[in-house]
Amino acid sequence: MADEGWKKVSEQQGVKIERRTIQGSNFDELKASARVSIPPAQFFETVANFRDFPQFVPYLKKLEVLGEGDSGSDVYQQIAMPMVPDRDYVIRMQKVADLDRQRFQMTFESVDDRSQRRCDSCIRAKAVHGGWYLEPTEDGQGTIVTYRMHSDPGGALP
Repeated sequence: MADEGWKKVSEQQGVKIERRTIQGSNFDELKASARVSIPPAQFFETVANFRDFPQFVPYLKKLEVLGEGDSGSDVYQQIAMPMVPDRDYVIRMQKVADLDRQRFQMTFESVDDRSQRRCDSCIRAKAVHGGWYLEPTEDGQGTIVTYRMHSDPGGALP
């Protein structure tokens, strides 16, 4: 996970937001990081259980698991944001767990899945990638949580 070029945008209530320019993209990559008081494995249980995302992820209108295998899970998602048409995409979600070091990752990367029917009113996002990165705090009692996201949402934005 390359860590160069980040510029701090804000830091409030223990959450630091950073952004960096991505060569060839009109959109910046975003990174949020914070410390939480639960162990990494416990936090990972929530992140890895993506089927429950519609219950608590803002703007996630639809989630459908298309397939699961050794290379990860292919998941269709539809996002409903205010003031813009819905976006949809298919991503491959991959879990990596290092139990000995208590380091966990849940990454996602858009995949070209033309077989998945798009909703009639949706705009297909051109690219979506990022992930959750979890590691123990220095005292081992909590988790340093990092979330990274880069997307080209496709279509026009206000």
